[in-house]
Amino acid sequence: MKTETPNTRYWRSLEELERTDEFKDFAFREFPEGADKLDGVDRRRFLQLMGASTALAGASSCRWEKTNILPLAERPEDRIPGVPEHFATAMELGAAAQGLVLTSYDGRPIKVEGNDQLPGTQGAASCFAQGAILELYDPDRSRVLTRDGNEQKGWAPFDAWFDQELSRLEAKSGAGLAILHQPTSSETAKRLVAKVKARFPQARVAAYAPVDRATERAGGELAFGRPVRTHFRLDGAKVIATFDGDLFSGHPDELRHARDFAKHRRPEEGWMTRLYSVESRFTSTGSLADHRLPVRSESVGAVLAALEATLIAKGATVPSGWGSPSAAPSGALLDAPRTKKFVDALANDLLAHRGECVIQVGAGQTAPVHAVAHRINAMLGAIGKTVVLTDEPVVSGTAELEALVAAMRGRQVETLFVLGGNPVYDAPADLDFEAALGEVGSVAHLALYADETSAASTWHLPQAHFLESWGDARAWDGTHCLTQPLIHPLYKGRTALELLARMGGELFADSQELVRATFDERYATDDSGWRRALHDGFVAQSAFGAITPAGRGFAAPSFPPSALAAGIPANGSLELTLFPDASTYDGRYANNGWLQELPEFMTKLTWDNAALIGPATAKSLGVKHEQLVELEIDGRKLECAVYVMPGQAAGAVGLALGYGRTRAGHVGGLIDEDAPSVGFNSYRLATSAAGWSATGLTVKKTGRTYKLASTQDHQDIDTTGLVEREARIEDLARHQTLEQYTEHPDAMQQTLLGTHYPPLQSLWKEFEYAGNRWGMSIDLSTCTGCNACVIACQSENNIPIVGKEQVINNREMHWLRIDRYFETGEAEEHSYAPHESAKPVEHRSHGELDEDNPRVHRQPVGCIQCEMAPCEQVCPVAATVHSDEGLNDMVYNRCIGTRYCSNNCPVKVRRFNFFNYHKDLKDPDNAVKKLGFNPEVTVRHRGVMEKCTYCVQRIQAVKIDARNKKRPIEDGEIVTACQQTCPAEAITFGDLADEKSAVRKKHELPRGYAMLAYLNIKPRTAYLARVTNPNPELV
Repeated sequence: MKTETPNTRYWRSLEELERTDEFKDFAFREFPEGADKLDGVDRRRFLQLMGASTALAGASSCRWEKTNILPLAERPEDRIPGVPEHFATAMELGAAAQGLVLTSYDGRPIKVEGNDQLPGTQGAASCFAQGAILELYDPDRSRVLTRDGNEQKGWAPFDAWFDQELSRLEAKSGAGLAILHQPTSSETAKRLVAKVKARFPQARVAAYAPVDRATERAGGELAFGRPVRTHFRLDGAKVIATFDGDLFSGHPDELRHARDFAKHRRPEEGWMTRLYSVESRFTSTGSLADHRLPVRSESVGAVLAALEATLIAKGATVPSGWGSPSAAPSGALLDAPRTKKFVDALANDLLAHRGECVIQVGAGQTAPVHAVAHRINAMLGAIGKTVVLTDEPVVSGTAELEALVAAMRGRQVETLFVLGGNPVYDAPADLDFEAALGEVGSVAHLALYADETSAASTWHLPQAHFLESWGDARAWDGTHCLTQPLIHPLYKGRTALELLARMGGELFADSQELVRATFDERYATDDSGWRRALHDGFVAQSAFGAITPAGRGFAAPSFPPSALAAGIPANGSLELTLFPDASTYDGRYANNGWLQELPEFMTKLTWDNAALIGPATAKSLGVKHEQLVELEIDGRKLECAVYVMPGQAAGAVGLALGYGRTRAGHVGGLIDEDAPSVGFNSYRLATSAAGWSATGLTVKKTGRTYKLASTQDHQDIDTTGLVEREARIEDLARHQTLEQYTEHPDAMQQTLLGTHYPPLQSLWKEFEYAGNRWGMSIDLSTCTGCNACVIACQSENNIPIVGKEQVINNREMHWLRIDRYFETGEAEEHSYAPHESAKPVEHRSHGELDEDNPRVHRQPVGCIQCEMAPCEQVCPVAATVHSDEGLNDMVYNRCIGTRYCSNNCPVKVRRFNFFNYHKDLKDPDNAVKKLGFNPEVTVRHRGVMEKCTYCVQRIQAVKIDARNKKRPIEDGEIVTACQQTCPAEAITFGDLADEKSAVRKKHELPRGYAMLAYLNIKPRTAYLARVTNPNPELV
């Protein structure tokens, strides 16, 4: 049974859709250009990359240098050499903590996992948390103190100056002293800041981070008269509507959102959630939405206001105290049939599910728009049920930074301490923070790296990594989490808490005492309570209590005429939207090679950001993909590359933050050593007044091009059948609607050959498996495409990164990839020639094709562990063989690099090492990188093929433990790295021989299917077809 209309098309890039000559040349070549030969990659850049983060995963398994192994004179209690230990800790990002569990091997942390006891993480971990290991062992981290650029011998010179300066400022009651720190939820930091203010009452203390949720806080103040934090209980929501927000990427509670959302996207488990998205750029949430409406960010609030008016017109009542909403806005955009139909259907759906729905607005929208969302949630009875409110303890925004900069320019600041952050790089361009620093007498900057702010400061102080530190922070739900060190500070760095304590005059032997003092002050318990909190990683029952503040009236949001207009604005009136990047965040992870090489979940870009422009807008501007353009807004200019992005709203240009660093390190850019910057610095276009979006953008062509490294057309499956994509999609990322699934639950068992192809037979007798039969299932209904599994796999299996040039050459090494397909209606094509001798011209009449609002399907693909593996049949040296448990194993020391196996792999998941990534390990400066290796995984060298192993090292560890204890292996006891970190629980692993195992049950579901099963490869990985829940009014 076919699940899509006859006119459906599937494609991964506009080049594929248009069948450009460049794409045809790429797709139908046996080897992608560069993948079959070693090119002349710039040696200097190669060594820079390999000499920094990339070589972490590159030590040869058979060329260890001679070292002395010395036994411990006295073995510590509970310490068994070679047996990994696990410790709970937490990482704060965006003023919210993520609970983590670290695997420590002989005293060195090597792997990050989520804390499964913490409600906010439930065992999952984000990409940023997974990448923390590479950041910890980054040889580019700051190792020494500097004063005016001159290296100091230890901390003694600074300590002497510090004490003298504090004494001088204390005599003036702190006049002339300023402290700039990042927004934090740490109770210890708040306690110490209060002590600093008590000692220096005239001191200025400001908090700033470029990525904040200040408009959410302000929206709560408008709606309730007090700042509130909004928590969404998606597991109880039958209808979810997001407005310029992304619940599953970039939100502080994204892990819980993904877990809760997934609970009701599995049709076997009862009712299904329906998701709507109104947004300007394609977010993770938008890609999962059952219905999506692309509009510019400035127009999102108008659509929300129209929804409120429609709800009231259909009978919804505004609760008392909220005031009377203003008249609904009107304009060509809201009067357009598509918009009216979308809003009307959404209103009906929300009214049919009162108390079981959610309205969410993104941080980029204004405070009045957030206030409107609160009022709609109150109208629908969602507050207290699917929408829970608590107090908002974190102050953020640019107001404090603006006041501080004004004081600096007025020479009212004599001494400034910048505790973390990088304001010279990421402060709004109109503030010109670097120039303001020049008006300050002395500046001390505490940072992990000697970055842009450090270069402009008097003192640079090396900061301890959070895995080397004591600390605390609140999770998004308020749970008080503790941070404990997993390793002694590698470079004698200090923490912001230690500096604040000295400023406040608090005596302490180590930073643990600072956190313990906060704990003892807040919780009436003995030492066992402290030890329990350390063991668990958080304080039980410490989450914020729910509040039910009364609503109040507020001024309706106002919308400029451009926000209500339809179509594409003229050049010069375009919209620019800035957003935190899924890899670099706000720029702090720019030197993390794992994250830089991670394909962005929608664009599939690596090693760059780009101006995202929709196809229709690009056509109106006359710009094309990979052209270099100049963006200008309010007199500020920036050159950057164009990425023509399907689904981008008409007239909107999106640009990620966090790129264009000049002092990030050898990976992210280091101007002093000719390491080129990665991407384009979008902060040059940011202002304190405009926030994340502004109108009045002009796009100018430069006549030059810029090569982007995108993986979207890599690893084609069956390129010779590319023209049959519409048929083959049912064998790859299968999908159907809930209605279709209910009527025909077994439809996904069919293939493009139907169910009546001849019985599949082997050329030889197949092996009969008597013991364990390991297998996996991947649920396409719940996968959010967050990429956490990709980084977890890279960290677990010592997978190297290769750099931008090699990604362009199709040489990336990820064992796991997430394919992304666009779906649109069919275009009508025909050829004609103006005269007999002319070349035929392909003409496209768009018809139902909608490149500006396609649907999206995604599919994680690793080695599917074929029982009848084609790769094994062609290897001349038996380097890839089958185990008696059905695993497709690699014998690395046999591999001679013919790559026959890669050619014969039907799903294109094998990776070849074109270079050695370990040559620099003999350099003493790079010795720290060895600490991050997973000793349970062989590290491959040049000329060797590698691929997913189902985390065989984890399988063996459990088998050995079970055998030693003479017990059976429990179902779910073996957990692969990708499975463990997945926030949506889309991956299940286990023994297919066990009829009661979870993975066996998943394989037997009606949605279960094997990719390319008609080839008789008998893969051990089964996919569960994606089921969507569209609104019948919008189908």
